[in-house]
Amino acid sequence: MPSEAMLHERRPVAPHSGHAHAPDPLLARKLDYHQPLSRLERDVLAKALSLDVRTVQQRTILLEQGAAATKLAVMLDGWACRQKTLPDGRRQIVAFYLPGDVCDFSVLMAPAIDSTIELLPGARVAGISRDALGMLNRSQPRITRGLWWESQAAAAIQREWMINIGQRGARARIAHLICEIVTRLDAVGLMKHGRCALPITQADLGDACAMTTAHTNRTLRQLRDEKLISWRDNVLEVPDREALSAAAAFSAAYLQLSGAEEGALLALEL
Repeated sequence: MPSEAMLHERRPVAPHSGHAHAPDPLLARKLDYHQPLSRLERDVLAKALSLDVRTVQQRTILLEQGAAATKLAVMLDGWACRQKTLPDGRRQIVAFYLPGDVCDFSVLMAPAIDSTIELLPGARVAGISRDALGMLNRSQPRITRGLWWESQAAAAIQREWMINIGQRGARARIAHLICEIVTRLDAVGLMKHGRCALPITQADLGDACAMTTAHTNRTLRQLRDEKLISWRDNVLEVPDREALSAAAAFSAAYLQLSGAEEGALLALEL
């Protein structure tokens, strides 16, 4: 698993021009792993993400299953989850969207969304309209390449979640998801001294891992007893990431946080 120092080292630093700039959105930090952006491109992206911003203080439905999306949603702060509820009331969480994530690249192409996206308390989300996204694509091809690669990483995460639910036991299943979360947060600078925010419930975690709340509670207690994690007051601590990775047989390669730029350029040229 890449360390915090390694993740920060990979991010390119644009030269300082002496002029004030908009703060870099976390999405720009993510795109840097795939397509390093210039200072101008980062400012253009920051402006696009500042035009339509929504902040919520409680759980709020961003997009209901069956509705048509009119904007591409990007998480600026906080979390969201994507979920489907069965007729008998059981729920499956199929994705967690973390700060800097795009909430599904396909929503603007589908006539209706096939699952519900819910914002968790404290979330701040930007909306980019079809027209604004089209202008961004035409005028900023490097941002487009970065977003294209980010969409491929999102698809890889979905495949890994399928493997997680279908093939791993309870201990490895939860450990693997936690490893993924801390690595994704680390990539945008939100993992500090082995700690990060984890603003979800045990029920949320269980629904993401296809486990009952009681089974999730027992498994988390096992990981705590092994001193692999500590989770209280919405703060997760991972004292030894290597040990937790070993427990989950976790490899961060599917997150595509290194060596992506050349592949993205080649794919778009084909």
